[in-house]
Amino acid sequence: MAKKAPKRQASTRRPAPRRKPPPPPRDETPIYFSGLSAGPGLQPQAPISLTREYVPLDSMDVRTRGQVFGLWLGIVYLNGTDDYEYRKDVPAADDPLLVFQFQHDYAAGAWRKLDRGLTLQEMALASEFMTGEGVMTFINSNGPAFSTPRVTRKMMLDADAILELVTINFALKGSGRRQPVATLFYDGKIGHCITLLDVAPDGKQFAYHDPWPGRSLLCAENNAAGVAAAELGKTKIHLGEKSVDIPVWGVTREELARVIVASLVLLTDWSPLMMAMVSGAFSPRLRQQVKAGLVAQADAAEAE
Repeated sequence: MAKKAPKRQASTRRPAPRRKPPPPPRDETPIYFSGLSAGPGLQPQAPISLTREYVPLDSMDVRTRGQVFGLWLGIVYLNGTDDYEYRKDVPAADDPLLVFQFQHDYAAGAWRKLDRGLTLQEMALASEFMTGEGVMTFINSNGPAFSTPRVTRKMMLDADAILELVTINFALKGSGRRQPVATLFYDGKIGHCITLLDVAPDGKQFAYHDPWPGRSLLCAENNAAGVAAAELGKTKIHLGEKSVDIPVWGVTREELARVIVASLVLLTDWSPLMMAMVSGAFSPRLRQQVKAGLVAQADAAEAE
């Protein structure tokens, strides 16, 4: 008689627990920056706020229309194309095809999308179109995190290094004409763009223009970071055949380092800065960070 096979004992091992899927990435609230210059040079402008009501372009003054054009570039045009290429030495406002597309898009409903400021990436790309010149974007490595995959000319530096670089940039100009440096800040609540004009000989205070109407957003009553900018007076800028008086404010280096997000330096100023590094004008700390940034740029270019 055949023997029955022994009954198989049930395993006492517990099944391995199922791994929980990783949580979806947290949607962080984007930081938007107001204050993009409405064209080459410094054009004072009030912040625009487009609502559900259509405002014809013809009813806007030149500065407001220029600001709306900048918003359209950053929010609509540059986000709607992968073929990103600004026209060298041709500011966007002087490109008839781009202006025509802006006017067409705006009238067709794009105005509804222009109810916010620009992200850091949009600001950097739009600045190149607005000026017709390439920029190097220096991002505060200790500031808020930003997604900037399309900004290929960028470098991560800490706040002190960025401000040292801007100081050297102004010093290299001597008594010559200084190119303003667009600088973004964030006080924990508001993102905004100012334009650095000059620096004190001791490097401890920056003079800047703020397109915000009235008192600067870096004045004590207008920000949450404890920065207390002071009014320095007025200066003249030339817009074509016209001269415009603009207010100039002063902020200490320590205060600006507290809120700075990024500075945008023209590529035409970047080459002299590299020569200054070779000649020993950089502090050892700045030289180390810039060298690391150059290596990171090279690695990113090789990976593409």
